[in-house]
Amino acid sequence: MNTTLAKNYQSIENKSSDLMSMKLQLMASNLTNQWNRCSLTSNFFSIFHFEDEKLVNNLSTIINEFLENIVKFSASEKTLINLKLKLQKPILYIEFDSKFTHRSAQKFEEILLSDGNNSLDQTIEASKIDSTFETDDLLLINTLTLIHIYNISMGCKMIDRGNHKDIFINLSINLEEVNK
Repeated sequence: MNTTLAKNYQSIENKSSDLMSMKLQLMASNLTNQWNRCSLTSNFFSIFHFEDEKLVNNLSTIINEFLENIVKFSASEKTLINLKLKLQKPILYIEFDSKFTHRSAQKFEEILLSDGNNSLDQTIEASKIDSTFETDDLLLINTLTLIHIYNISMGCKMIDRGNHKDIFINLSINLEEVNK
């Protein structure tokens, strides 16, 4: 099975960069064994490229939220997670790729197919009403909130491989929006 779902996805590989591009590959278990490694990784990526404290903190928060979600939704502890970053001022491109379970991929499809504020409002309202609301749904709220606050453009491509889905998520972040 090789079904693909894609929305607004454009690989960052062909984008030129003003500064050094960065790539990092981690195993999910490397991050789940010590969760603070997600924030350390996020801080490193942010500090390496920028000096402005507010920008560094906001970018670190964004990268950390997505990285933690990628790790939590990964198909297994041995799943490899790739993180790529390119800067084409004033836009920062970040790409994550990994393997997700079908259930986890469905949660990201909800984000992908959402319409921003309405979806965020509906998800928050559902969390108040539904007693079976799960942790995954709270992750959805956090992610939607960051997308809304920082006006992040998100693209995604999922390829169904039968027992899992390959997922590619890219973020386009206007640094001027993040540094307001």
